[in-house]
Amino acid sequence: MKKSPIFIRPTNICALPLGIDLISQEFRILANLGGEEKKIAQFCFLKNKSAQKTRPIAEIVRSAEKEINQLKKDFEVWLLPYQPSEELAKLCRKNNWGQAFNDPKLAKNLESKNNLAKFFKNENFLIPAQNYNREKISYSALAKKWGAKFVAQFIPRFGLQPSGGKSTFFIKNSDDFISFLEKVGKNDSIRISKFVNGNAFAMNGCFVGKKLISAGPFTQLIGIPEIDNHHVGYRGFDCSIGTNSDEIKKQSREIQKVVRKKLLEINYRGYFGIDLIFDEKEKKLYLVEINPRMSGSTGIMNYIQKKFGDCSLLANHIRAFLGEKIENENKKAKSKLRGSLILIRSLEKNKMKIAKIPKSGIYEITENELKFLRAGWSPTQVKSQNEVLIFGLVPTNFRAKNGERIANIFSWKSVSRGSYELRPKFAKAAKWIYRQFKFAK
Repeated sequence: MKKSPIFIRPTNICALPLGIDLISQEFRILANLGGEEKKIAQFCFLKNKSAQKTRPIAEIVRSAEKEINQLKKDFEVWLLPYQPSEELAKLCRKNNWGQAFNDPKLAKNLESKNNLAKFFKNENFLIPAQNYNREKISYSALAKKWGAKFVAQFIPRFGLQPSGGKSTFFIKNSDDFISFLEKVGKNDSIRISKFVNGNAFAMNGCFVGKKLISAGPFTQLIGIPEIDNHHVGYRGFDCSIGTNSDEIKKQSREIQKVVRKKLLEINYRGYFGIDLIFDEKEKKLYLVEINPRMSGSTGIMNYIQKKFGDCSLLANHIRAFLGEKIENENKKAKSKLRGSLILIRSLEKNKMKIAKIPKSGIYEITENELKFLRAGWSPTQVKSQNEVLIFGLVPTNFRAKNGERIANIFSWKSVSRGSYELRPKFAKAAKWIYRQFKFAK
């Protein structure tokens, strides 16, 4: 008798549920979730032994290698990480685990802005950019070439590009630029790109064989004052509003067509994301980056797609690697989905210890605050339009860096008026949640 799959999802603190049980009741998952999430009956748990700091994902898996191998008696073990790495691939080969991710070299090549420019060298949908040497760079010279506002990114010489926009910053003045340089390593290169004034979008896709299943474009949240400082990175999404612009839809289809062709050339399988931004002045859609992997929103999108009877991209990612048919997952993805995720990140200038956190669960948004209603950890437990889910909180004593995610807000409603503005009641909710955290040195 064939064994049921169990998926090892190694993550750091603040993991989000995948909703893998919505795909098949036979599936199980092993993850290092904490807090209220421990009450989910169908989950086993891989504990992160250090709650005070994040650890390399491969280190977390190695520390539980023996326990994971014991599962092979009853399950078919698969590794399902957000961020693939060669270290994880080696562990799969060593232990004969299934590898539900592509060759990590693909991720390294495609996530690098330098390599992306080479990958699409003959296309005109990339944002104008240029690399600079840290020792030969100044704000005044850059402002003269790029304008007073531009985007700066550091590119590590070694390792993968940090995800979630942690290496990318809005630069509006010389003080911003000095602050950015303080975060650049001595071996890192610097990439300066044009500031594009317009809404950001995301499209998600999944290759099963040569077939591409896609969803979007959806609005991405970036640069929102209530949950951001000078970062330009990912702060959530609002798939409730998407885009009504025929021009954006047309250009996004054209970009997706080129991306599809390029990814098929390298035999890409499974889940990926495309980040886009629309220049309102030029009426031009630019490709910002490709995420050749599952993203932080993959699980939440799975809940949304399953609720609205849509084609689950996560289910198809699993199909792509397991080679199995998952019932009712061959449908064409729809565009009319509703649901939003807001990421709450530390706005403290320095690395700070979390001394106090709010309670995770289901809340009601009232006039000036959030009212706790009941325990909860999954979007399926949000029953009304006035309820939100606060979940994925870091534990007390965790030391959070500036820009590090410390909590999440989920709603079945639209939370934004575009990429840069939350709707008033959700802006209040985000600020209220942040105030419930107490920081200490």
